Amino acid sequence: MTIEIFGIRHHGPGSARSLVRALGDFGPDIILVEGPPDADALIPSAADAEMQPPVAILVFNPKNLEQASFFPFAEFSPEWQAMLFGLHHKIPVRFMDLPMSLAFGLRDSDAQQTFDFQENKIAPDTIDPFRKIAQLAGYSDPERWWDAMLERWTLDFGRKTLDVGQEMSPSIFEVIMDLMHALRDHKTKPESRETLLREAFMRQTARTAQKEGFQKIAVVCGAWHAPALAELEKTKAAADTALLKGLKKTKTETTWIPWSFDRLAAQSGYSAGVVAPAWYRILWYASSDTFSKNVTAVFLAQAARLLREKDIPVSSAHIIEAVRLAESLAALRNTALPGIEELREAAVTVLCDGAEKPLELIDQQLVIGDVLGAVPPHLPVPPLKADFERSEEHTSELQS
Repeated sequence: MTIEIFGIRHHGPGSARSLVRALGDFGPDIILVEGPPDADALIPSAADAEMQPPVAILVFNPKNLEQASFFPFAEFSPEWQAMLFGLHHKIPVRFMDLPMSLAFGLRDSDAQQTFDFQENKIAPDTIDPFRKIAQLAGYSDPERWWDAMLERWTLDFGRKTLDVGQEMSPSIFEVIMDLMHALRDHKTKPESRETLLREAFMRQTARTAQKEGFQKIAVVCGAWHAPALAELEKTKAAADTALLKGLKKTKTETTWIPWSFDRLAAQSGYSAGVVAPAWYRILWYASSDTFSKNVTAVFLAQAARLLREKDIPVSSAHIIEAVRLAESLAALRNTALPGIEELREAAVTVLCDGAEKPLELIDQQLVIGDVLGAVPPHLPVPPLKADFERSEEHTSELQS
C-alpha cells in the first residue's frame, strides 16, 4: 500500500503540469484532492462538455446564506487537472479537506465571515519563511520566487526525473516536500486551530481510503500541508479523532457557479489568487514542445495585436526585439523562462516606447484577463440567482 503526496500551489500551471505527469507515472487507484467533501457529488460535472473554467464550487448554509464559501478552479489549477485525470481514467476522486458543514461552525456566527481554505501564503507564519528564501534568491516577494523557481521551471522540466550529468535528480514533488519539511520545522508560530483540524481530517480521509483497500493513493494538497500528510504513522488516528470530536455540524448545499479571471487574481483580494491568471493560462497551454519554445513570442505578439487595435503602431521588428529583451532579462535573473515582470518590462520598453499608459491595456487583457467561465444549465441554481429569478417572476406577474 502506497501513499504519494503531491504538494502543489493553488492555480499554478507548472504544478498542474507536473501533477498530471506524476499521476500518469504513479497510476493511482484513488485520488484525494484538497477541497470540501460536501461537494463530492459535484466532481463528475467537471468533465461535462459545457463546463468552461474558470468556475467555482459554492458551498453554503441554506438557512444562513451569510455562511458561504467559494472554491475557484481554472483550467490550470492542479486540483482541477487532478479531477479530470481521475474522471478520464475512471479513477475514484474525492475531496479530503475539512467539510464546510464542520468549518462553518468554527466561526462565530455574529462575525459574518466566510471561511477560505486556500491560503494566500503557503506558510501561515508571522515571519514568512518563504519571504526569507525569496530575498536570499533576490526576489522582492515569495510569490514571484515560487513562480520563477517552480511554475515556469516545470514548463520544460516537469518529468518525474531529470538528467543531471550521469545522475538523476529527484522529482519536483520530492523537492517541494523537503522544502516544506524544512520550513515547517523552523517556523516561529504554532499552526492555527483551523489548520490543525484540516490536516487531521485529511489524514483521516487517507486512512479511510487505506481501510477500503485502495493500494495506490494519490494525495493532492497545498504544498504547506504535504509534510503533515506524508507519514500517517507519526500521528495516531486516535489523536486526530479526538481533535475533530465535538465539532458542530451544519447542513450545507453545493453547486458549481461561473467564475472570472479578475476574481481569481490576487489583486481582487482573493487569498489564494495569482498575480497573472491570463499569463498562467498561456503557460498552461504551452504544454507541447513546439509551443513552449515560443511562449514569450506568443504573449508579446498578442500584446502587439492589442496595441494595434488602439492605433498604436507596432511592427514585427518591435515584437522580435521585445522577445530578445525579455529573454535577456530572464537570463540575467537566472530563470528558465521570462516571467510576467520581464514581459511587462519588455513591452513597455519596446512596444510602448517607454510609455506606461498602454501597459494598462496589456495588464487587463493578458496579465489578469477578461475571461468569464460557464457551467451547465442543468446544475442547481445558486440561492442569489434563484432569489433574483423569483423576484423577476413576481414583478412580471404584477405587471401583467
